[in-house]
Amino acid sequence: YQGLKMQLTKGSDDANILIHHLQKSDVLGVSRLLANDLDAVAVRLCPSLKKLKNKLKSLGAQGVMVSGSGPSVFGVTESKNTAMTIARTLRKRYSQVFVVKTL
Repeated sequence: YQGLKMQLTKGSDDANILIHHLQKSDVLGVSRLLANDLDAVAVRLCPSLKKLKNKLKSLGAQGVMVSGSGPSVFGVTESKNTAMTIARTLRKRYSQVFVVKTL
């Protein structure tokens, strides 16, 4: 957390915009709205996170982000099939890979 240079949340930051894209199943719109102020800090402190994020993107995830302060990385995909394909590939190297659906 020491590496975080955080600014105040902008008034234009509105979770309803994200909800709107989720309800429309607009994966590209959701991917563009992903934000985590700790993402850059976590990647800087743990470069292997950047490699994992790049791998997710190369396998077809449209949006990729560190979750929270870096205990996990997630990717947003167009379909469950894409997510399952990515998961099969990642399970060859990582022991904890999950496919989940947004509520």
